[in-house]
Amino acid sequence: MFALAAATLLASVFCRQTRDAVLALYILGLLAWLFVWLIGGPLDYFNPIFVFQPAWVPLRNVDFALLAQRLIGSFIAWGTLGTACLVVAVWQLRPVYIRELESRDSTGTFAPDLRLDYRTLGVVFALIAVGVGLLHAVFPLGKGTLLIVTAVLMTLGFAGLLVSGAAGRALARA
Repeated sequence: MFALAAATLLASVFCRQTRDAVLALYILGLLAWLFVWLIGGPLDYFNPIFVFQPAWVPLRNVDFALLAQRLIGSFIAWGTLGTACLVVAVWQLRPVYIRELESRDSTGTFAPDLRLDYRTLGVVFALIAVGVGLLHAVFPLGKGTLLIVTAVLMTLGFAGLLVSGAAGRALARA
């Protein structure tokens, strides 16, 4: 999760639009998965199937030493990747921000950038749906409960986007 969050921050630093950052992250993630799958070797520590393979046997046959070795290797691999992404994101944030400020015309207002964007709404709803799917995978819920949780989260997400858009417009007018 740390590496994914750090990669998300890095993508958001280098992309102007949210949708571009999300698409770039999905494409790079797919390419990285293909690279790990094709190359293997020490890159297998990024593959969760490889890491947990020793645990997919009956409990009395589990090789705990091999499982611990693979888990530690996976933590190191993902931690290194996450740390590298985070360091690059922090290192590049200020120069990218300054270039963004310099590229804007000084007579304009920020109001057009703070409107509710329906593409952003779609990304938020997709992320909520993924979160609900993960919640259901970890804690199996009944269909009715899952529907209620999804409806509540979607409503909160939509309300949050509306409030943040209205607050942004109010700040732009001030």
